[in-house]
Amino acid sequence: MDTDRTSSDPSTLTEIVVRGRFGPALISALGAYVADIVVDGSLTRLIADVPDQSALLGLLDVLAALNIYIVSVNPIAHEPAS
Repeated sequence: MDTDRTSSDPSTLTEIVVRGRFGPALISALGAYVADIVVDGSLTRLIADVPDQSALLGLLDVLAALNIYIVSVNPIAHEPAS
């Protein structure tokens, strides 16, 4: 079974909104998945590129184990190139 993603695969970007701000060490630790981080007041939006549901659950488990309060998890719709 070939598990490589190709350019025709749908977007795997997911927005994870958490309470609080992340320091450089935590950002670095999540670097394998996190494509962007946006701080909005007391919330932090992680834009994560996760290849599948198992990876998403693993990332959420890491955040929960660190006692990071998860506000929401939202898929980011794939927008086809013009």
